[in-house]
Amino acid sequence: MGQRERGHREQRGTDTAHAGNNLGKNIYEQNKSHRRNRNLIWISSWGLAVAGLLTRQLLWTAGGMLLVNGYALLLMWLDKKAAIERKWRVPEASLLWTAAWGGAFGMLLAMLGLRHKTKHISFCIIVPLCLLCYVAGSTYIWKNLPF
Repeated sequence: MGQRERGHREQRGTDTAHAGNNLGKNIYEQNKSHRRNRNLIWISSWGLAVAGLLTRQLLWTAGGMLLVNGYALLLMWLDKKAAIERKWRVPEASLLWTAAWGGAFGMLLAMLGLRHKTKHISFCIIVPLCLLCYVAGSTYIWKNLPF
């Protein structure tokens, strides 16, 4: 992109990476905060779920899965709200990774309840597939633990 095109984009405010205002910094901070919160939820929920499976404490496992699924539902609600208000959106990759890391039930519930991301073929295939894999895998692991 040439100097002249970049100047026009900065004036319109569409290129936040090169703009001299705080908008680019604000989006960077929002993404950074989102990634930090997402990773914290994933680690804590999986820690609870694995500890529950290893000690056969169903309540811990359920707590971990409730945490990640509640977070997935919250992310979808925030993204739907941001889409309506035309604000910063949750990246689609983060939504799909949250489904893959155990939040598929909450994400599917939000897709159907909020009618959000239902036209995206990737969400319509990946989210239910992740849910089926987690139900099958959890059932297999729970039945085949040695203790």
